[in-house]
Amino acid sequence: MLTIQDTTELDFSTHRHTRGLGPISDASATGLKVHLTLCSSDAGVPLGILQETVWAREKTRRGAGYRDRQTAIEEKESYRWLEHQLQQGAELTEYDLGVRLDEYRAAEGDYQGASFPAIVGYAGNGAIVHYRATAHNAAVVRPEGVLLLDSGGQYLQGTTDITRTVALGPVGAEVKKHYTLVLKGNIALSRAVFPEGTTGVQLDTLARAPLWQAGLNYGHGTGHGVGHFLNVHEGPQGITPNPRGVRGQTPIMPGMLTSNEPGYYREGAYGIRIENLELCVEKMESEETKYYGFEPQTLFPISTELIDQSLLSPEEQAWLNEYHARVFEELSPQLNADERAWLKERCRAI
Repeated sequence: MLTIQDTTELDFSTHRHTRGLGPISDASATGLKVHLTLCSSDAGVPLGILQETVWAREKTRRGAGYRDRQTAIEEKESYRWLEHQLQQGAELTEYDLGVRLDEYRAAEGDYQGASFPAIVGYAGNGAIVHYRATAHNAAVVRPEGVLLLDSGGQYLQGTTDITRTVALGPVGAEVKKHYTLVLKGNIALSRAVFPEGTTGVQLDTLARAPLWQAGLNYGHGTGHGVGHFLNVHEGPQGITPNPRGVRGQTPIMPGMLTSNEPGYYREGAYGIRIENLELCVEKMESEETKYYGFEPQTLFPISTELIDQSLLSPEEQAWLNEYHARVFEELSPQLNADERAWLKERCRAI
């Protein structure tokens, strides 16, 4: 039996006692990464991969639609629970919300566990990009300010990763402006049409441009590859400002599933991030080349109460309304009357 490990996050340049076992394959493949050399110790213990070829998944990802719809239903239960708790005046923490989210996911038979520890950041904690609340340090969540929730699950049908930012009470004009600029970047990347061979570093600027025009930025990559019941962060592709890394130099190809997650972080005050998983698909073919684009696979409402509509173009408003119409159409048949009413209100057109 041959075990192939994804090691795109590791650096083997400092490993002294390694040797190559030779090529595994030099052919293209679907559903698997094609590695050039499997690295092992002198004793034959597998250590990882030294080199890899570019790969793409099958254009048809079996079970992906079910997986993303199921995640949306579980997310909906968590947000409804949070709203009810705050309305009742209950005291709950970031940690409590993370635990409850995992409980809702665990109730689904195909759930195999979290794809990463949930990031539940309330107020200033949301500005800590990789914040992790524990039972001992978690902040109390109150019916005011902004909450950032980034989470994901492992299912037999695939791997999920979703981030939403929501208002728990009235917010000021500055928060709405920053949220809307992040949303504009997310929409710009999702709507992009690009020629074959386009890399992640070229696409990265689309998500940042609205923030740049306001003198703002964020200090992390815009997107990472996602495995199919594998690693939630998986190469070789990525949408990143780093022009020297392999991920930024890898062309985005049909079948690749990549996150779209621009953000903005005001230290000590709030964090904003909006993340959907996007499937690269072929859009058209001209006389010169093929053109690709993205289709959102994540189906969950994007908070409209945080939007400054004056900053959105008609095309951006149309995209958001079409996205929400799709969310409601695909999720509502699986909900009861109260749940459908909740979803309909959050998917209403702006």
